[in-house]
Amino acid sequence: MLVTDKNYPSEEQFYYYGFIYTDDQPRSVEEIKAINGDYCGVLCRDGELIAVTDAFRSKSIFYHIDPEYRTFVFAHDPREIQAMGLYPYIMDGNCILTLDLHTFKFSKQENMIWNLDQTDRTYTKVFDAADAAVKMRWDPNNDKLMMTSGHDSGVIACSLQKQGYEKFSVTGLGAPVYMQEHQEILAQRLRRHKGHVIKIKGDEHDTTPINAMRWERNIDEYYGELLMGVCDWLKTIGRNCLLNGNGAFFYDDKGLHGKQYSYESHFGGCYPKDLNHIFPRWNTRIESMSGTNNMVTLYKGCDYKQPLVDPVLVQAWINTVPDLKNAGYKNWNVEYLKAHDYPNEENFSNGLGGDITDEESLSAKAKDADLYWAKHKQRLHERR
Repeated sequence: MLVTDKNYPSEEQFYYYGFIYTDDQPRSVEEIKAINGDYCGVLCRDGELIAVTDAFRSKSIFYHIDPEYRTFVFAHDPREIQAMGLYPYIMDGNCILTLDLHTFKFSKQENMIWNLDQTDRTYTKVFDAADAAVKMRWDPNNDKLMMTSGHDSGVIACSLQKQGYEKFSVTGLGAPVYMQEHQEILAQRLRRHKGHVIKIKGDEHDTTPINAMRWERNIDEYYGELLMGVCDWLKTIGRNCLLNGNGAFFYDDKGLHGKQYSYESHFGGCYPKDLNHIFPRWNTRIESMSGTNNMVTLYKGCDYKQPLVDPVLVQAWINTVPDLKNAGYKNWNVEYLKAHDYPNEENFSNGLGGDITDEESLSAKAKDADLYWAKHKQRLHERR
């Protein structure tokens, strides 16, 4: 997707990068807001350009506008803009930007505006929305699921199994010590899906060329290294796209009952009776992971989808009562897996690889994490 002042179409046209599961030719801001997808896009109209990112910026738009010379460029690949000798600015997530082509002034508004009512006392709508989100994204001929022993990919794998798919799951990222898989749960899942482990060591991959595309301070470099290896592996089996559990951080905030288990936690996972206290949600971590997925797959010529932040699913979960949200860590994920008797360890996957209720274990794992990251950052510094 590349739209500039020089190739601007004479007729109204919507260009996008990624995946759209509803109408892919919107004609207005209202129709843009109704889109469901993992995408970014540009609507070209007479006298104005409208650019959009989805609610969690699963795909990024880069742009450069020069009002003095009346030039502009919008692209999903920052290298297109760099090749013109220009700096690629990045659009915010959940954003609609309107550029007036007469005055060259632009305005911004939110794309998705959440309904913050909390009235649903069951997960029925959440579970239905989760199944629909996975179904609309799954292409059995082209996709692979990055399955781990955690809750997030477990929900996706469980949903796919319900829909009749069996052999689809592959995992085995060479995670650091403090994020080791729950081996028994992983083994049960792999046996169920006839999957296997792929061994990837992050330090065998160099993110320098990806950083050169446009250095993003919130890109997760370690995950980026692992993802580079996954993309290389995808090509060996004739696949091109990944499904992953990115976005599940939205549902737990890396905390429980107000206790923050990570510096990334905003409010300790304690959801208030009035969600206006914590909304708009702090999406930095989600956009970091989305940005990593986006930039690495773009560089490697692959793609990815993230069903757990489907807007219909997120909205259904928002509308559940606080008691459900606060009942446990990633509670809707856990209850979904229980309801379908899918292999899962309820207190596992807190980001540190230990039991979230075990303070001594948590402290030890946190120390391991700090030591790992100190060494990892030093290695990255030496590489540069």
